[in-house]
Amino acid sequence: MNRPVPATHAAVEFVDVVFRRPAAGERGNGVAVLDGVSFTLNRGEVLAIVGPSGAGKTTLLHLVNRLLEADGGEVRVGGRRVRDWPPPALRRHAGLVFQSAPMLPGTVFDNLEAPLRLAGRALSRAEAARWLEAVELDPALLEQDAATLSSGQKQRVALLRTLATEPAVLLVDEVTSALDMASARVVESLVLDRVRTRGLSVLWVTHDEAQARRVAHRVLHLEGGRVRYLGPVDGYRWPAHPTDGPGKVACRPAGEGGGS
Repeated sequence: MNRPVPATHAAVEFVDVVFRRPAAGERGNGVAVLDGVSFTLNRGEVLAIVGPSGAGKTTLLHLVNRLLEADGGEVRVGGRRVRDWPPPALRRHAGLVFQSAPMLPGTVFDNLEAPLRLAGRALSRAEAARWLEAVELDPALLEQDAATLSSGQKQRVALLRTLATEPAVLLVDEVTSALDMASARVVESLVLDRVRTRGLSVLWVTHDEAQARRVAHRVLHLEGGRVRYLGPVDGYRWPAHPTDGPGKVACRPAGEGGGS
């Protein structure tokens, strides 16, 4: 369904961004993973990032909080060039949840407490238990070694750990890929509540059409290193198969239909 796009106040901006990876065994500038990508994520908006595997979706997220550096163009977060942010401050402001959901050594409680401890804040076990209950995890897991969690449990703990420091921007990479439908909807509700009540801005990488329709204000389709569509969810024609090329993706050009 179409959600009204929030008033335009940029949370994240990409301006003609280029990112190349070295070509195996070759010299030169490498292969362009992203080639002149431009868009704006508005404050309080959820923008679904879609496209075939290898399209650069995860690379895009990593450029936002400087796990990777652009080869050209400009990435801005909160109106500032990412290179002008101290990396720790940038990564608190724009929190990333990896699909693999790596856990820190220690218990689940240690994982939830870690970002707050770094920020000089305390976390009680009662509060941590409430967090787990919010994503339908048993509070008894607090004392469990985080490395022994299932993939789906790790994804939920990783999301909670990232939200603990209240980022202004949330970067999620297939955050519900290991969850069943009921658990995925619980996670979606938690994130959307933050969007509604705190103005959280979200770049949400997903291959799930139904999920994108539930959570997103707009869709950005990446393919061949370029933006092939940027606009309302209902204006986007989903490929019949994940490998379908841009010729089978509907539509109005990137930049129209509420895009920028």
